[in-house]
Amino acid sequence: MYEALDGIEFARGDPNSTWASVRAAMGHPKPFDLKYVAIGNEDCWLKNYRGMHLEGIFFYAAIQKAYPDIKMISNCDGSNGPLDHLADMYDFHIYTNASTAFVSEYTVTGNDAGSGSLLRALAEAGFLIGVEKNRWMPDAIVFYSSQSYGTPSYWMQHFFKESNGATLLKSTLQSNSSMSLEASAIVYRDTEDDKNYLRLKY
Repeated sequence: MYEALDGIEFARGDPNSTWASVRAAMGHPKPFDLKYVAIGNEDCWLKNYRGMHLEGIFFYAAIQKAYPDIKMISNCDGSNGPLDHLADMYDFHIYTNASTAFVSEYTVTGNDAGSGSLLRALAEAGFLIGVEKNRWMPDAIVFYSSQSYGTPSYWMQHFFKESNGATLLKSTLQSNSSMSLEASAIVYRDTEDDKNYLRLKY
């Protein structure tokens, strides 16, 4: 709990406070606009999770006392009725075979995933073209006390951000040439100048 409070102080505390001064020393004296805090991740099934919300010495009461404007997010399902513990909002992850579902994570898992590889990133790129799925181990960015770096999966997502794909246009090429010709036309948006371009290939 105390580490959580220290983390919030780092993000939005006064630059003269203990942890926010570290943020300021890193070149960001202005506090971040932190408005929401999720307590845990997929932890609702844990025996003491709800108790951590209810006990005054734990997360909910402690954060509310220090930062009364912050909204607390529970991991439990509140779609079928009120939550049975203190929380302002809920974020419940659903795993289903239903034809309609909102999914916000994806990954390649198992032995093939390893610690991050180009093959894994290519597989995720193919999957990401149509849908998103769950992200597990390893994370896209690896953090150590002395360094941090992006795995191939991170760079795959970076390239997706930089290139939003192109639209293939229906086209017909008319020619008097006796040679066999093929042509295609695409429309794409350039991320540098935010303009649309038409490209013809034949």
